[in-house]
Amino acid sequence: MSIIIAFITSLLGSFLAIFVALWIERQRRPNLRITAPSRASDVVTYVPPLSHAGETWKFTRALVENIEFSEPFEWIPRYTAENCWAQIEFQDINSERRFTMKGRWASTPELPHLPQESWSLKTALSRSRHDYGGF
Repeated sequence: MSIIIAFITSLLGSFLAIFVALWIERQRRPNLRITAPSRASDVVTYVPPLSHAGETWKFTRALVENIEFSEPFEWIPRYTAENCWAQIEFQDINSERRFTMKGRWASTPELPHLPQESWSLKTALSRSRHDYGGF
């Protein structure tokens, strides 16, 4: 009888340990808070000799914070949020959607621009359609 009690106790302890480990791993995922700073947007007109001289660009910034664990788990670090992207939705004062745009981390490099008639773009699209049965 004592062997059965020991087995059940060890089985319950094992399940509890697995549950706690899985819970902690899930909690370590990034928990991001996104806020708009006081100076959230800029309009910049580039001057020569820059490659986009004379063009005006609008930049919008957001502060992103990876929220730390609360007590008593503050000693556990969260994973970093890397290679993230965002979709920002702009609304008017009546909460009607005006337009959306994609965003990225400032440290993430921009994707290179490929013209629609690009040989490499056509080759990549034709291969992906052939290999994966189209889009």
